[in-house]
Amino acid sequence: MPIDVENYEGALGANLGKSGSYVISQRRVVNICNTKDFQEIQEFDVLEQGRIDDDEIHILYMAASNCQSMIGVLLGKDLQRGRIDVTHLQVYECKAGSKKFSKKKSMLFDFDEACREFVFSNGSGDELLFFTKDELVLFNYLTNAKTTMYKFENPLKSQPLFGKFNDEQSQFIVTSLNDVLFVDMVKHEQTDLDDQEGIEGIQDIFYFDNQFFILANK
Repeated sequence: MPIDVENYEGALGANLGKSGSYVISQRRVVNICNTKDFQEIQEFDVLEQGRIDDDEIHILYMAASNCQSMIGVLLGKDLQRGRIDVTHLQVYECKAGSKKFSKKKSMLFDFDEACREFVFSNGSGDELLFFTKDELVLFNYLTNAKTTMYKFENPLKSQPLFGKFNDEQSQFIVTSLNDVLFVDMVKHEQTDLDDQEGIEGIQDIFYFDNQFFILANK
């Protein structure tokens, strides 16, 4: 049965089931809702929260931490051919005993041609994993410390579009429009799937049931 008649095309969502809620973001607004009755718990505008004046900036990607008490939001602008200009990073935290999130960190983000997709590190809620054309980077948003986790033997030819990890964050696939790189960090193995499998025109990547799935034009 329908619970909402709003148009959510292009919206991003994440599960916050440990607190009995879920989060949906659309362009610049974040909504936290209850999973039992679907009623709104909280709504906030990320541009107002971050005191950002440029209305062209919007939410590019959103991720929840493993503990589901933190939400990371990457902001920026859309460019041509699927490319993006990442400008800001914001992290929100829901403290124990509360169902509402407050801003923990808002900062300019200066990774050169970073991928829009990122995850919280399994090791710490203060650290995020980001992809660039050349490497996987561990970023501590509280100290601004950047650590290279893995250097690609064959860098992507253009800005990465998608990056997905397995549950243990020991394997990942990162892609640009026509590059597909699979990496096993435990075995120190890299495979160019675009050459091996003839894949091109990447549309999305999924990780489900211990398997990676690639949606492509070919």
